[in-house]
Amino acid sequence: MPSPEVNVPYHLPLPAAYRNEQGDYKLSDDGRFFSKLDFKHRPKQFRTLRSTVDITERQGGFDLNFLVDGPSGVLVTTELTFRRDGKLKGVAALPETVDPRGMRTGATAAEDRADSFILARGTGKFTAGADTIEFGPGTTAGAPGRMEGEDYAWINGHLRTQGQRVYLTGVTPFRYTLTIR
Repeated sequence: MPSPEVNVPYHLPLPAAYRNEQGDYKLSDDGRFFSKLDFKHRPKQFRTLRSTVDITERQGGFDLNFLVDGPSGVLVTTELTFRRDGKLKGVAALPETVDPRGMRTGATAAEDRADSFILARGTGKFTAGADTIEFGPGTTAGAPGRMEGEDYAWINGHLRTQGQRVYLTGVTPFRYTLTIR
């Protein structure tokens, strides 16, 4: 089970004892990206984000209780993915102001935008055949964030799922209950 905690380092200036006049350091990885910043010798200050989701079965469906704590004001993105052969209702198209490159799944930007939605308020529905799933209430605090870091993006990798995606966003401290029926 993955840890519900993410510690992100902020790298401070390199101590004088490790500096060189050329400013050319060994390429290294800090866990998010590669750079010639001599991460090994830089002091760090960490910011911690803690995320938990408790699931409760209730009235033929589920309540997903999200709790995300850490530094105040961090955007939280939740992605719900549905099959392409069903119909979504109650959701809105991804705003034109959102850069679709952040939503890449290997499709073109236009295809990606066509499969990306937000649920700002109310309840959404997904219907495939005779089956319908209701989900909500919606929540939005900004454009959906990217899920992959530079370790994925620099080689055109992605963590986006295939299908129709509905995004819910909030800001830390984030306390939200998503009901699925």
